Amino acid sequence: MLEKAWAKVKGNYINSEGGLVENGLHSLVGVPVFRYETTFITSQDDAEIAFEILRSADAAGYLMGAGTAGSGNN
Repeated sequence: MLEKAWAKVKGNYINSEGGLVENGLHSLVGVPVFRYETTFITSQDDAEIAFEILRSADAAGYLMGAGTAGSGNN
């Protein structure tokens, strides 16, 4: 539903394609956003920190989204 609302904000779906999850959440809901890229995970310690961030956000009831890297038709 948020994706459809974001497309309305942007004028149509084509204009909203390729956006970042945090942009839509912040614009539509007004929540603060935090971005964590998995490319920063280079060790077991990094993976544990990333998991703790997700676990804490889930326990707090925060909205979360995920995306994948890519361009074009990926």
